[in-house]
Amino acid sequence: MGNQARLKDISSLLDKDINTLVQEVDQIRDLLELIVQGIPSALKASLEFAAHLDDYFAMVGKASKNISSRATM
Repeated sequence: MGNQARLKDISSLLDKDINTLVQEVDQIRDLLELIVQGIPSALKASLEFAAHLDDYFAMVGKASKNISSRATM
């Protein structure tokens, strides 16, 4: 599989909801490890953030609850 195909796989993973993203973050990391040397640094920086989505999961969950509670007011 080439880098372009791996980037497409990452893109389709990033299209999912946050809960699924956090569950599949290891798959994103694995794909990134395979292509990290062959992509421009700007793209690499964006994708590195995606590889650490699980670090932000608690904050996202809290924000989602706040948004939901505001919507019901």
